Amino acid sequence: MNTRERFQAVMDFRPYDRLPLLEWAVWWDKTIERWREEGLPKRVKHRYDLYRHFGLDMYMQDWINTYKRNCPHPVSHGAGIAADEADYLRIRRHLYPKRVVNHRRWARWTALQAQGEAVLWFTLDGFFWFPRQILGIERHLYAFYDQPELMHRINSDLTEWLLSVIDELCSAYTPDFVTIAEDMSYNHGSMLSKSSFDEFLKPYYAQIVPALHKHGVRVIVDSDGDISQAAHWFEEVGVDGILPLERQAGVDISAPSGASNHALRRPF
Repeated sequence: MNTRERFQAVMDFRPYDRLPLLEWAVWWDKTIERWREEGLPKRVKHRYDLYRHFGLDMYMQDWINTYKRNCPHPVSHGAGIAADEADYLRIRRHLYPKRVVNHRRWARWTALQAQGEAVLWFTLDGFFWFPRQILGIERHLYAFYDQPELMHRINSDLTEWLLSVIDELCSAYTPDFVTIAEDMSYNHGSMLSKSSFDEFLKPYYAQIVPALHKHGVRVIVDSDGDISQAAHWFEEVGVDGILPLERQAGVDISAPSGASNHALRRPF
């Protein structure tokens, strides 16, 4: 089996020769510096050079940037760049860039994909992740109660932009899957309730998931922490999988009574 055939077999629950060998998160620069001290060849410079050097399968990722180059930066980690709707409207011109697809890169990657040598994926900011980046960690959690109209405005704008990105990319190329960056859980579970998910995230997932499925793209949500309960919420909107799947010891992650547990049997 080649790399792409193996990925498709695993995702479709068909027989495969072996599980994929991959590192889906980029190594930190300090790690690579340490490896150089231990003999990593100088010719091995970039992420995919490292994949080849270690004999990993080629999973090639493009994280689509929601910000324009001149967008202001937060003063500290987690501080955000807007406090209210007036701030958001002022910085909005620095968000949602047009023509985000690097066609030279994707044409090169597509040639490898066509030979079965690479699996192609892209990452989009999600509807919990992106408002948090805009408002900051603490302000974002309060905004579900204090500024609900602003939360909907941000996610409505994000949805419109994501649909245009999906159309631009998937009309020209065939990504194998997409990851939606959320990080909406911590070690004890989700950072929002089911009712808040249904109000502030579900309507927007209901728009982008069908758009991705129309192009044959598998949809996987990326969330840190214990996502076991919220995995069922994402199943309701058609998401195909969760990564990574972590849970608190002793927590039952089987499907609730009367519900399908197919999503939790997916190869996350």
